[in-house]
Parts: sequence; structure tokens; C-alpha cells
Amino acid sequence: MSDISLIQKLGDFLKSYKNSRTYFIIFYFLVTVIYVIYYGVRDQVDFTAFHRAASLFLMDDNPYDRNYPFYFLNAPSALIFIFPLGLFEVQVASILFRCINFVLLFFLVWKVKKDTHLELSLIFSILILSTPIRTTFGSGLGGIFVAISIWYLISPYALRREPAKPLQEAFWALGVLSFKPYLFAGIFILYLLLRRFKSLFCIFGVFAVVNIFLSVNKPLIFEWVDNMRVRSSGLASEEGASSLVSIISRLGESSTLTAWIIHFAWPLYVIINSLVLRQLIKTSVPSLKACYALIITMSLSLYVNHRDYVLIPIVALILLASFQRLPAQNSLTLMLRCGLLTGSAIFQLVSSLFEPRRKSLFVLTLIISLPSFLSGYFWHKDLEKSFLIYDSMIVLTTLVIFWSSYKIQKSLD
Repeated sequence: MSDISLIQKLGDFLKSYKNSRTYFIIFYFLVTVIYVIYYGVRDQVDFTAFHRAASLFLMDDNPYDRNYPFYFLNAPSALIFIFPLGLFEVQVASILFRCINFVLLFFLVWKVKKDTHLELSLIFSILILSTPIRTTFGSGLGGIFVAISIWYLISPYALRREPAKPLQEAFWALGVLSFKPYLFAGIFILYLLLRRFKSLFCIFGVFAVVNIFLSVNKPLIFEWVDNMRVRSSGLASEEGASSLVSIISRLGESSTLTAWIIHFAWPLYVIINSLVLRQLIKTSVPSLKACYALIITMSLSLYVNHRDYVLIPIVALILLASFQRLPAQNSLTLMLRCGLLTGSAIFQLVSSLFEPRRKSLFVLTLIISLPSFLSGYFWHKDLEKSFLIYDSMIVLTTLVIFWSSYKIQKSLD
């Protein structure tokens, strides 16, 4: 066989739309591996607290010891999930943790694909490479596991499937309550509205029993509450928070000319949450009810970190899976509004080389991603300004998602 025919066949293979999905997956796979390696050898700030707590727990010592710059703030039940990390040195444990997150990400993609039947490339774009998901490869703990737990808790109601048994829901809720209990707020409201009282009883019962059992020999529950009390002062306005109140406060403090906007922080907080709660109660569409529940989780929390916005791509996937019969242009607009941020814009550009029919996506995605690019521009110049731009963009994205959901509801009424 001549070299020309080999090159020709290779060219035909590369041009094949059928095989483009393979390249798409390989590309995302390699990028995700790079994230694992990159974050596995750096960004140890928060992870050291988790690793230290796991080590102290294994040594039968107090995992809530505050004699360190960063100390453990999660519920005692979180130790069930993280104690194996204490068996390794912090560097090895960090890489191991990122590898586990890597596996969990692909498990979540598989689960979403199985439940929604959305295109695999679409799930990768929105879920794996959206900014909130990518930040879970940093120093935080529980982000991806929490996303999986929330998907198991809320997707049956959003996609009109048979809900899990109460004890199974209690297991998945344990993952949320142990790592990020404030992210359970919207699910709690949703379960109340759906009259899932037995599920709520099992969820809080299992959480209480597990934590009491772990506190038999040591008062871990009281140590946890005490650490939270010490840490809670100023959380709503600290630089790392992404809540609406925090962002408005930081905008006001950054300039004397805009100091007056601080007075609008709490009124806006009340107004927005009241509107979301009203729609959550009012709508009879299960998927929209579930989406409103996740949106109010993000808008209601006074301390929301970047990784907590892992809920954004989950909302996007529920909306896209539930309303695929909308006109193509509306579905495309909805997808772009629901969290294809800086990273996804770049990766959409590369993937468009393999997906000829989607080249127009890049221009549209780039337009809505400008705030993220601005954030990146300021990253090495002014870190606080970078975070402020990024946090503001995420909150605006959440509000746009709410508006998109509201518009869908109006079209269905």
C-alpha cells in the first residue's frame, strides 16, 4: 500500500463526522489528566487540613485541632470518606485524591448520559470543562462527590423517574451534609413541597446517628460546631465567598464612589430569593421545580465558594434534557447561558475542528465568556479584582439561568 493511500485514508478518517466523537473524548480525557497532574502537585492549601484531619483521626487524636492555619470544618461523618487519605504522605494523598476525582467525573458523565440521553460531547462541554467543575480539582474536597450525590437526589424528580428508596436517599444526602450542608437547602425545600417527609426523616436520622456514633469516644460533634462557630464570623463578606451579599459588599468597599451600593445588598438578597422561592412553589413542572430548588440553594447561601457552583452545570443538563423539543435556537441559547465559561469556550474552539457542524458555537460561546477572559487578564495583575470579576460573573450566570427557567415556565403556562 502506497504512502499516498495511507495519508488519504488518514485524512478521510480525520474528516469523518462519525469518528469526531472519538477525538472529542480523547481530547477531553487528556485535558482532564493534565488537570489531575497539575493540581496534584500544587495548591495544597485546603487539602492539608483534610489530610491532617484524616491522619489525626487514624491516630485517635482530635481531627478538629485548631492549632494550624487551616483546620477541619466538615462534619464527623466526612471522616468516613476521607480517612484513607491519612494512610499516605500529603503529596501522595493529594495526587491520589485528584485521581479519585478524575474517576468520579467520568462516572458522573456516564450517569448523566444514562439518565438524560444527551449527546456525550454536550455533557463533557457543560459538565467536565465548565469552570465550577474544573475548580474541584483544586484544593477543595467533596465537590465532585457532592455533585454526584445531588444528581442522585434530584434527577429522579426532575426527569420524572422512580425516586430512590428513603435509605438510599439518606446515603447520598450524607455526602452532601457531610461536606457542604448548606447545599442541601434547596433539596430540603423541594422534598417538603413534594411531601417526601419519610425521606427527610431518614436523611436527617442517618446523618445524626452516624455523627453520634463517631462521637461516642470523643465529642467530635461539639468540636465540629465549635470550629464552625469560630470560622463563621465574616464568612458572608470574605474574599473567598461568591454570594450576592459578599460581591455587593466587596464592590462597595473597592471604591468610595460605589460605597452606596452596599445598602442594596440585603434588599436584593431578599428580593431575589423571594422570587425564586415563589417560582419554586408556583410551578407544576417537575424539572423546573428541581432547577429552582438548586438555584435557590446558590442564591440563599451566604457563604458560597467557587466549587459550590458545580450546581450550575447540573441545572443546565436538567433543562436541556427536559426541554429538548424546544426550537434548536432556543436550546442553543439556553446551553450557552448555562455555564459554558472560559475553559469551555477554549475547548469548544478545539472541538469545533472535529465537529464541522458546530463551528458557529465558538463565536457565540466566546461572546458570553468575555467576563471570564477579563478575570483571567487580571489574575496576575490584581488577584482580588480577578476574584471579584469571576464571582460576579457566576452570580450573573445563576440569575440568567433563573430567567431562562422562568421564560420556559411562561411558555408552558
